[in-house]
Amino acid sequence: MLAPASIVAQWRAELETKFGIAAGGTDDPAFANDPDGYLDRHPILVASLALARRPGQRERFAARRYDLSIVDEAHRIKDHRTESYKLVNRLQSRFLLLLTATPEPAATARAPAAMSCMRANSMSRRATPAARSDAL
Repeated sequence: MLAPASIVAQWRAELETKFGIAAGGTDDPAFANDPDGYLDRHPILVASLALARRPGQRERFAARRYDLSIVDEAHRIKDHRTESYKLVNRLQSRFLLLLTATPEPAATARAPAAMSCMRANSMSRRATPAARSDAL
């Protein structure tokens, strides 16, 4: 999960208390000491979007494969020129969930930029009627 740095600890606590999911976080000092080892040991992670988009970190996060990526405050990735957008667009994730509770007056005009992170190939066979019937 990518979230603003100010709520990484809150997301970790919520996942633990409400769902019993122990997540690592980029706010943990152990992450700073050994980022790659920390990511290997914590398959579920809440990361600061600001930290993850930095050079070096961006490549680290983009190089890994994820089943699910969640972006909280997704309205922050509405502009394709930003480092946040570029990071989310590079994530190798089977599923992408974009969350925001911030009302945007021109949300419909800005939605295509955020939605463009969902590449056509990420929909793959799941989107076809044949694929749905195969799964039954």
